[in-house]
Amino acid sequence: MDPSGRIEGRASRPHFLVIKLSSLGDLFHALPAVQTLQVARQAVVDWVAQPEYTDLVACFGGIRRVIPFPRRQFGAAMLPFLWALRAERYDVILDFQGLLKSALVSRLARGNLRLGPSFAREGTRVFYSRLAGERRRDRHAIDECLDFTDALGIPRGEGRPILPFRFPPFPMPKDAPRPRIAVSPVTRWASKNWPLRHLTDVLQSLGQRIGGSVHLIGGAMDRTLYEGVGPSLSQPVYNWAGILSLPELGSLLAQMDLMIASDTGPMHMAAALSVPVVAAFGPTDPGRTGPYGVPARVVVKEGLACRPCFQRRCRLDEEAPPCLRDLDPGAVVEAAVTLLSSVLGREGERPNERK
Repeated sequence: MDPSGRIEGRASRPHFLVIKLSSLGDLFHALPAVQTLQVARQAVVDWVAQPEYTDLVACFGGIRRVIPFPRRQFGAAMLPFLWALRAERYDVILDFQGLLKSALVSRLARGNLRLGPSFAREGTRVFYSRLAGERRRDRHAIDECLDFTDALGIPRGEGRPILPFRFPPFPMPKDAPRPRIAVSPVTRWASKNWPLRHLTDVLQSLGQRIGGSVHLIGGAMDRTLYEGVGPSLSQPVYNWAGILSLPELGSLLAQMDLMIASDTGPMHMAAALSVPVVAAFGPTDPGRTGPYGVPARVVVKEGLACRPCFQRRCRLDEEAPPCLRDLDPGAVVEAAVTLLSSVLGREGERPNERK
């Protein structure tokens, strides 16, 4: 292999190992770069991910093998992990995580070239052959991941997955009219949670203007939280929180006409599936983690000097951060109506099938 990572004189397909352990949104940030490498080099790709994400990664087009990283079970599970990790020698090892745990995995794997991300932290630079690019945090996370294609001399793709997903079939309820709107307002950061009272106002207005059906997305802890949303709405409401696997969630989102969300993993999954997105952003920067490569509208509270703060808990009001508390629900409604009108047709039309 030459210094750029080009594989010279090899008759068989090159073998790449991708290390991206978590989290949900970050997996989809890495996917365009991984698939660009796969297609350009006809590469065989294995992927190391945390156990809760392995079934999802197995649904990504072109992935041959997913290796579970036992981050909570270093004892009995470590030997099988090492056996699987070292079963093959890789031409290129790509660590998209850039943390100590992922860098250690890259060193434990057998390979010729180890690339780390430009944003490598925790002293991990010493574990890699080199970094994939220069550190620049003023760009989207997907563009940062595409540094890996630059490092291997491959032209960048359009920044979206280019191989089909392999999600299992998921039957949509027959009484779920279109437009189907997925909603994901709750995150693991208290500061990013969009107030449900604002969400209810938005959905009530959309029900009056365009009808359709509402599909609530979240974890098991969100299911009870969502129970107060449905009775106040005129359109059918489906509470999927806590009852879908990640592959099932992917299949469900692929059948949506619109996603309304805060900065959540399901929002990034919807964008990867080419579902139009309306995103309400508070403490984070949509320039870095906003919807990418799809028709989208981002709504923020203007005029706040404190945003984006990138803090998990708001220093001003922990229960109701002003960047989301004071976000105008009407602005979200107009963004949703405008986006649906441009994608599906004039306001008020309800398509029988999404093209």
